[in-house]
Amino acid sequence: MRYVMLCLACLVLVLAGCGTSSPPPAAATEVPTEAPTVEATATTEAAPSEEITGTEEMTGTEEMTSTEEMTSAEEMTSTEEMTSTGEMTGTEQMTGTEGMTGTEATGAAGAGERSATAELQNATGDTVGTATFTQAGDGPVQIHVEVTGLTDAQPGPHGIHIHETGACTPDFAAAGGHFNPTGAQHGLDNANGPHAGDLPNIEFADDGSATYDTTTDLITLGEGDSSLFDADGSALVIHADADDQMTDPSGNSGDRIACGVIMQGAGQ
Repeated sequence: MRYVMLCLACLVLVLAGCGTSSPPPAAATEVPTEAPTVEATATTEAAPSEEITGTEEMTGTEEMTSTEEMTSAEEMTSTEEMTSTGEMTGTEQMTGTEGMTGTEATGAAGAGERSATAELQNATGDTVGTATFTQAGDGPVQIHVEVTGLTDAQPGPHGIHIHETGACTPDFAAAGGHFNPTGAQHGLDNANGPHAGDLPNIEFADDGSATYDTTTDLITLGEGDSSLFDADGSALVIHADADDQMTDPSGNSGDRIACGVIMQGAGQ
């Protein structure tokens, strides 16, 4: 009987010990499921470096300060687009020989273009026309004459010459003889000529008007023995008759019916 009682007492103790040791494991398994540290402070969800401060998205060189997009030589200061020879300051477009400062535009180096004018008047002092003279460098002199209402001029050809003195008053005789610095004989068809001031005839219409263009390399608007601007200057004279281009000293061209003093213009 005592043995049976001891066995029962032991069984009660064993059962009592099992009852007190089982609650802790249950409490240990419930804590992680209610507030896991991993979910509350995980770096990947709250402040990932790739989303907030990633170099590629916020301050990437390619998106914000890349040389290609903001200050690239090709887009903002490239030589090809802003100062290229072909587009902006190219020799061909801005200062090329053929375009703006070349020999064709201003003549020989350092000479530039020269010009002169003459106001033509008839015997009573009325202005009846103008003459312009232009010369590029040391090239030939181009002469352009416009005359209107010169009623003393009959229709047809008339002699026109450059005379040796820049004066037309008190009468047209003040202009002196033909401009002739070489001492030649008169006439473009004369084997011993011509005078430097000899020119082809000018053709007048019935109303006393004429338009005339010719070129000569026997004179210059610059310096030298053949310059129209020597000590006493020169004048342009139109005659009453045609010049035969042979007879010395004036080609039988008759009286002087218009005269104009040749005055220096631009480029002198």
